[in-house]
Amino acid sequence: MKNYDRDVKVVGWLYGILVVVAVLCGLMITAHALGSEVTEITVEAEVVRPVGPRLQAVSVNVLANRSQGSGTIFLTYIDGKQAAFIITANHVIDGLREVNEIIDADGSERQVIRYTDAQIIQEQVEDGRTVGEVKYDAKVLSVDIRRDIALLRVRKGDFSRAGATFYFGRIPTVGTEVYHCGAPGGKDLGGTSSLTAGIISRIGVRISGFGGGSEHGIFDQTDTAALGGSSGGMVALKSNGQWIGMITLGLGGGDSFHWLVPARSVKSWANEIGVMWLFDPSLDCPTEDDVSAIVLENQAGG
Repeated sequence: MKNYDRDVKVVGWLYGILVVVAVLCGLMITAHALGSEVTEITVEAEVVRPVGPRLQAVSVNVLANRSQGSGTIFLTYIDGKQAAFIITANHVIDGLREVNEIIDADGSERQVIRYTDAQIIQEQVEDGRTVGEVKYDAKVLSVDIRRDIALLRVRKGDFSRAGATFYFGRIPTVGTEVYHCGAPGGKDLGGTSSLTAGIISRIGVRISGFGGGSEHGIFDQTDTAALGGSSGGMVALKSNGQWIGMITLGLGGGDSFHWLVPARSVKSWANEIGVMWLFDPSLDCPTEDDVSAIVLENQAGG
């Protein structure tokens, strides 16, 4: 009985000590809180723009003398400075091509091919209203007639803060939902960034006018609404806005039957002329020497 009473007293004593310690700790914590400044941390959530406006921000109208079409902005850095490039269709800018006959000192003749500058135009919208436009010259860096691809470099490298994202996934299946963004009907009718929706309606179409039976003549098909002036305009995944191709040709008399240069063909072309750095952010940025080495008229691949 005595041992029991002693154990009860010990337990009670220990419990009392624990209560005192807890009270003291509470008082210390309260004092520290009262004596310290309270810092409020606000974490702002990243604002992700909807796909449609993102595509409109990277769409431009391309003027080439009397011809006009559409194009898409891709950004990179060259020697530490931002550089802006435009991917469009070759047939939009082929009127800028000039062939000059040169007679060398030894009397031999040769041809020098050059392209005059195109102009790129982008509308500016503020509070739901078009308030003007920006226009810049763009140098023709390279063309591929068979694939109907042209690469331009905007002379003002920092004119845009937005660039497109290239698609590196598998070939999209028939039925994949897509957007087309461009200047259908030309700038006066469709502006520089009209958005239409549709699907990929066919894969692997052969167009004899562009490369015949080789892989250079293989295109995909879409039913997104487009008109003259849409050529070179992007076709992008509706789900995430990634660039999967550009409009090249349509069926006369309709606005919803069009072929597109697919991303896989553009990827092959980019590897041939050494410009994958424009689409793949994991690659090193180019130098001005790299850009100067780009072939003007690509004939690689047979």
